[in-house]
Amino acid sequence: MLQVLIFLDSHCEVNVGWLEPLLSHVHSDRHGVAIPIIDIINPDSFAVQPSPLVKGGFNWGLFYRWDPVPIRRKDDISPIK
Repeated sequence: MLQVLIFLDSHCEVNVGWLEPLLSHVHSDRHGVAIPIIDIINPDSFAVQPSPLVKGGFNWGLFYRWDPVPIRRKDDISPIK
């Protein structure tokens, strides 16, 4: 049995079926890391809109930011390097 540790920030709200695709990727490559695309929830209306394809990272001031993925990939589940 493969054991998996999952981290979620306190502001994350998951939906039905979010975990299975991530576990599928981890199961096929135990050394990989699977990260979901986090949709945007409007704080005023609670409407959910899809997030653009971005990757997270830190700048030199150690502030976390979202950067767009610079190249077009064949699909949304291919690894980002």
